[in-house]
Amino acid sequence: MPKDSVAVFGSSRVPAGSPASSLAVELGRALGRRGVEVRCGGYLGVMEGLAGGVKQEGGRVVGCTLDWFADARVPNPHLDEVHPSPDLASRLKCLLHGGVLPESLVDP
Repeated sequence: MPKDSVAVFGSSRVPAGSPASSLAVELGRALGRRGVEVRCGGYLGVMEGLAGGVKQEGGRVVGCTLDWFADARVPNPHLDEVHPSPDLASRLKCLLHGGVLPESLVDP
C-alpha cells in the first residue's frame, strides 16, 4: 500500500462527459501521476471519472462501497480494490484510511 492516500468525495449522479465529470478525470490523472492511492465511494459519476483518470496514469484506486446499495448499484470498473461497508461510519473510516488526518479525527 502506498504511504499516502487521498479521499475524494463526489456525486454519483454526474453524467459522463459533463464538465464535473471531466474535472474529476483531470483530478484523477493528476493524483495518479503523483503516485498516491486514491479512495472514493466506488460508484458512478464523479467517482467513476476520478477512478478512470487515476488508472490512465497507472495509479491505484480503492472503492469504499455500501452493502445496502449491493442490489441497486455496481462498483465502477476502474477500481483495484472494493471494500464493502455495512454502514456509513465504516465507509468513512475506509475512505479516510491512510490519509494524513490525525487519528483523533478519523476514529473519535
